[in-house]
Amino acid sequence: MNTKLMGLAIASLAVSAIAQTQQQSISQDGRPERMAKITFAKGLNTQDRSFIKDAAAGNNFEILTSKLAETHASSQWTKDFAKEMIQEHTGAQNELMDVAQQKGVDVKGNLPKPLQAKYDQLAKLNGDAFDKAYRQIQLKAHEMTSSKFKAQIKNGHDEDVREFAVKVLPAVIMHWKMAKTQTTMTGENKMTGGG
Repeated sequence: MNTKLMGLAIASLAVSAIAQTQQQSISQDGRPERMAKITFAKGLNTQDRSFIKDAAAGNNFEILTSKLAETHASSQWTKDFAKEMIQEHTGAQNELMDVAQQKGVDVKGNLPKPLQAKYDQLAKLNGDAFDKAYRQIQLKAHEMTSSKFKAQIKNGHDEDVREFAVKVLPAVIMHWKMAKTQTTMTGENKMTGGG
């Protein structure tokens, strides 16, 4: 009987030791038990706040300058491109405003002074001069925006803000390509073969 009891005690200790070893290895090898402990960052840092405000100002600038094209542009490409920019950037702005509201970031509707100055210069132009200036602004703006979005994806803190950047970056790059090649997503200047 003593031998039986002793055998049960040893078996119990062995099972306990095996379970403990298994528990350790499971918690250290990336299985769900370990993954459950990983949490993504919530809450904004300074970069996240700046990104939201810059992206909102950029969307607003794109919408306003593209609305100018409705009356100031002469080429069909400029008019078609501007129409698509209004649609695309309005959608992006609406999504961004939802994120900003959830995060408690107050986004002003007015343009920052440097963007307002560019808008004012563009508003004085018509015809070919407008078309050329508008296209150059689009190239530079989308190139700068692409850099800011890539930086946010790489260094951003808040998961939701980074998700927005990841979602919108491909469109920003596509807009730059469209401005570069003077193509659009629809209409007579439609891009072929994905750009």
